[in-house]
Amino acid sequence: MIEKTENTKASNGKVGFISLGCPKALVDSERILTQLRLDGYDVVPTYKDADIVVVNTCGFIDAAKQESLDAIGEAISENGKVIVTGCMGLEADKIRETHPGVLVVSNLHACEEVVRCTGFWQERLTKTKMQALSQLRVESNWSKTTA
Repeated sequence: MIEKTENTKASNGKVGFISLGCPKALVDSERILTQLRLDGYDVVPTYKDADIVVVNTCGFIDAAKQESLDAIGEAISENGKVIVTGCMGLEADKIRETHPGVLVVSNLHACEEVVRCTGFWQERLTKTKMQALSQLRVESNWSKTTA
């Protein structure tokens, strides 16, 4: 008899992912997603459910570049925490000029860098959340003792 065991590995966070472009970009997307899952991240289908969003861009023709910039803009407006990778990453200045809120811009085939940056920003965002919660608890306890 085989016993069913629960996966007790804690989630490192939730990542949204947008993949644009050619089959080579799709291979990079699959490599990034596979490593993120192995590292304990949940990949979620919506911006609001994600702690951070990765956009794998295409920069082959002007229409693809515009689609990439539009996708980055949508991810920023819906989530606010965006890492950009892929062919369009070769035009980091244009991306940052159009979308200064992007956390990281990496180049084509930078799978390991994207995973590393996701971990860095997820850790940083988690610490910020924990500090904010801690501050709220302190303020809440202080207001109870002064009331």
